[in-house]
Amino acid sequence: MKKNKAALVLILLTVLLLCHSDLECSTAQDSSPYGCYDVCTTFCVQYLSDARRMRRCEIKCGIECDY
Repeated sequence: MKKNKAALVLILLTVLLLCHSDLECSTAQDSSPYGCYDVCTTFCVQYLSDARRMRRCEIKCGIECDY
């Protein structure tokens, strides 16, 4: 029974460490203006058929993301 508890604790610690390291990587990527701009302009693709609206969306992304 003690081996099962030790194994469970080890697995939980491993999962927590992996999740924590993923969160650090994603926040470091999102904090760059290029990551923000990329995410924002990906949203602008919905205006692909309307060039004027797409350009306005890209300009807003540039302002919002300090690009």
